[in-house]
Amino acid sequence: MNHNTKLFLTGTMRTGGSLLINLLSAHSKILILNERVHFFRFIYNKFDPLNNENLDYLLNLQKLRLKYRKGIHLDTKYLKNKILKKDLSYKNIYYEFMEYFRIKSKKEIWGEFAGLQWREIPLFINFFNRSKVIHIYRDPRAVLASWKKLSSIPNNAYLNCLFNWIDSTNYLIEFKRTLNQNVYYASKYEDIMNNPKQNVGKIIDFIGVKKEKILF
Repeated sequence: MNHNTKLFLTGTMRTGGSLLINLLSAHSKILILNERVHFFRFIYNKFDPLNNENLDYLLNLQKLRLKYRKGIHLDTKYLKNKILKKDLSYKNIYYEFMEYFRIKSKKEIWGEFAGLQWREIPLFINFFNRSKVIHIYRDPRAVLASWKKLSSIPNNAYLNCLFNWIDSTNYLIEFKRTLNQNVYYASKYEDIMNNPKQNVGKIIDFIGVKKEKILF
């Protein structure tokens, strides 16, 4: 195990994303960011053509987003220098963003939870050789009840969460069939809650780090 491992976590709303983030981040070696970078939503293919000017634009937008949404200062000068030491590509931009936060955390493995981004799983796997993906899912009845209670969306639009669930499940079935199961792991929220020791252990084994008592 070393910091070359890259983690990508995703799922629909109310499927246990926060649980996974807090659980894995408790490990001494792992940093999981909660949509802090959100690469596929805010960055990927949105600053073409990639050049020095558009890189400045990208970095300044992310600096403002992180400052006003998260209260985080982003050192754009440092990041730009790191990015330009390699080929100017979206892959390297993503890598350097995540490395920036990993180094600050003094951990060895970085990962990100990006809600509703399961369609980008193959792209993430293709980006990084030592990638691991965790796709979390939950009983749709629980998703609906939880999201309805939490959401302020009017006119019964909370029902859209069911369409998200269907799309996520269709991709989950496809990925379990087509992706290497050493790289892709589907985790059920109810399994974690009903038997945390066994199922958290499976997730940790999948990532390839040693189990730590704090996780249980």
